[in-house]
Amino acid sequence: MVGKAVVAAYHDLRKVEQFIRLAKSELKA
Repeated sequence: MVGKAVVAAYHDLRKVEQFIRLAKSELKA
């Protein structure tokens, strides 16, 4: 059960990272 929570948190972290990267590229454009 704990493992699933860690994996879910990791996936959310990746989504946030991609969102921030996208936002930065949008600001530069």
